[in-house]
Amino acid sequence: TTASIAVSPLVSTEYIVTVTGVNSCTDVDTVLVTVKYPPVAPNTPSGIAVRCQGADTGSYSTNWIPEADIYSWVITPAGSGTITGTNENSSVIWNYNFTGTSEIIAIATNTCGSDSSAVLTVQTNPMPFPDLGNDTTICSGGSVILDAGTADTYSWNDGFDQQLHEIFAQGQFYVETTLGACSNSDTVNVYISDPVMDFGVDTIFSATTVTLDAGPGFTGYLWNDSSTGQTLQVSIPGWYSVTVTNEYGCTATDSVYVDINTGTDEQMRPGYVIYPNPVGETLFLKISSAKQEAFKIELISAEGQILDSRHIECNSVVTAIFDFSKIQPGVYFLQIKTSNGFEIFKIIK
Repeated sequence: TTASIAVSPLVSTEYIVTVTGVNSCTDVDTVLVTVKYPPVAPNTPSGIAVRCQGADTGSYSTNWIPEADIYSWVITPAGSGTITGTNENSSVIWNYNFTGTSEIIAIATNTCGSDSSAVLTVQTNPMPFPDLGNDTTICSGGSVILDAGTADTYSWNDGFDQQLHEIFAQGQFYVETTLGACSNSDTVNVYISDPVMDFGVDTIFSATTVTLDAGPGFTGYLWNDSSTGQTLQVSIPGWYSVTVTNEYGCTATDSVYVDINTGTDEQMRPGYVIYPNPVGETLFLKISSAKQEAFKIELISAEGQILDSRHIECNSVVTAIFDFSKIQPGVYFLQIKTSNGFEIFKIIK
């Protein structure tokens, strides 16, 4: 019956007051006293608890608390990632380099207070990061070593299963690596550069100076007289060779014999049959001559070294046999001299 009262309701309660004036007139008013409690603790967040290292995104959530006005989310250590969310759902952007243990909690808050969830522990395991490098070019007959980095297991697309893989062939190479339960892969293309140097003929006959041209498009030239130009002026008979280098450091070599002031009468040449060419372990030279003739035969390397030399007398048909079993693969020349001139044949091993 007083003009004011003090109330402490445990639940929201509506209060009604009736006032009476001196003239016995009355009036009524109502007031609602809302009772608000601090929010209860949210449930332990749910989401991926074991993951592999990397800059990916994870979603985490808890239950809805009726008393909560807002949620805040915390992840520790701070270096493990960034967490955002203002309700019962959140998102984590993980730090690319982080590995180890993280803790995530949700905090429910209103004007009366706050409470936090139990901790969700997230384990981030190391991820293997194979890096085979950029696409690369190797020289024919060369190799490159691909390094797949540190991991527990390796699986290459050609069946190889070690970290270091020496590649001799052209192609695309793929490796999948695992480290614990985490896996990752990388791919690289390997190309082969095989420059070609070919004078086109094995012997040049001329009565004057000859210009030998190794052709354009190479980054380096080295002739057997140590000159380094694309062309070489020749006025002395003999063997001339050049090694060319391309942009990848790959080389090719060819040789030619230059005969100054010497020609060969086609009518005077005997018949020659050389087989097989390319040669395996044995090369056969069949000589047919209609008259008694002396032949000097030399097997010469591309560098001008005489590997075999022999003299043969023939007035019909004779076959010379050359052993190539211990000769390295490459380009060779068979030079046959008679009293009427000479012939040079290119042999491939």
